[in-house]
Amino acid sequence: MVIHSHNYSPGQARARARGDATAIAQAGNVPNITRYWHRDVLIPALRDTWNDWTWFRTKKLPAELTRTFRIRYNQRLGRLEGYREGLRRYRLYHGTPAD
Repeated sequence: MVIHSHNYSPGQARARARGDATAIAQAGNVPNITRYWHRDVLIPALRDTWNDWTWFRTKKLPAELTRTFRIRYNQRLGRLEGYREGLRRYRLYHGTPAD
């Protein structure tokens, strides 16, 4: 039997997001992102955390708030790292100059 879970540690969440984003970027499907830490990591992580906090509050689980920010931050950071790496690989393979 196989059990599927999304209960990642912050490091696992970062690695998962980085791998997914690298693959997407290597395929040439990079979304229009600015690739700046504050605009692509911090602000979205805070927005995700706010949405999570709203949900946790309705479920009476406020203790999860600190954990959720760490997870969301690492997901966004891994995604940014993955897009950068995948874009670098895409440009290397296709002979286009890197940023």
